[in-house]
Amino acid sequence: QYFLIILAFFAVTTVKAQQLPLYSNYIFTPYVFNPAMSGMSGITEVAIVNRRQWTGVQGAPNTTAIMANGDLAEQKFGWSAYAYNDKTDIVSRSAIYGSYAYHIKFSEKNSVSLGLSAGYMNNSIDQSGINVGDDSDPLLYANLNDGATFDVNFGVSLKLGDFTLGAAAPQLLAPTVVYSNNYEGPIQYQLIRHYIVNTQYDIQMQNGRMVLSPFAVLRAADGVSPQVDAGLLFNMTEYFFVGAAYRSSYAVTANAGVHLTENLTFGYAYDFSTNEFGYDMGSSHEFMLRWRFGASKKDK
Repeated sequence: QYFLIILAFFAVTTVKAQQLPLYSNYIFTPYVFNPAMSGMSGITEVAIVNRRQWTGVQGAPNTTAIMANGDLAEQKFGWSAYAYNDKTDIVSRSAIYGSYAYHIKFSEKNSVSLGLSAGYMNNSIDQSGINVGDDSDPLLYANLNDGATFDVNFGVSLKLGDFTLGAAAPQLLAPTVVYSNNYEGPIQYQLIRHYIVNTQYDIQMQNGRMVLSPFAVLRAADGVSPQVDAGLLFNMTEYFFVGAAYRSSYAVTANAGVHLTENLTFGYAYDFSTNEFGYDMGSSHEFMLRWRFGASKKDK
């Protein structure tokens, strides 16, 4: 029965849940969900993130990602790369993306950016992890293939001084991932197009030594109730950062981190679910380590 539930989950044409990995320190790596923001900071950087979600649930999501970001031709162009592995019980997804952005500058602080991201995604089911009472169930002997597909993400971003407004459409092509054709109908998984709108305003204090950033992110997908993040981050750029956010119908998030050196930052995020299953699901923990190479071209 357990295996039938897994197969039924993948056989539906529209999955009533958002399918993208969820992060809580995304304010430091916005190019992950919006390719138009690649290279916008004027700094070459690499970040590693590990997130363990719903620690009270066996087989809960565990995501590990590596991200890189930089610019070309004095910030006229931006680039980024993003790879992750997202595992939930016997179901896992791995992907790798490359992004390119074109920044149209109207002045030193005002610009419009367009970005395109393309990648390869592989979805798989670990049959060895299936535990059922009836070993003779014929569905156990399905010849399941890895569900590999091509994925595209498009984004746009507007920057007016210290204000940023962006929009992106991950899984733009909404392809169908087919695992098997062994039965009367195919075992398949429908990727759905997502929509993400983000906004942020950086309030600079003491010549940028301290930055207070209210931010909001709207996530939506076909057939899924929208989710809104609203939060505030205080960054004392030489020493530490702290922040908090509320995710509608889901969780409260607390962020904290230290700038170990001028170019090395360690961050931690703690999520506690606020819905009716919150205490049973447990909390979520996310760790981030980010290296920056050289000073920002903007600062120079």
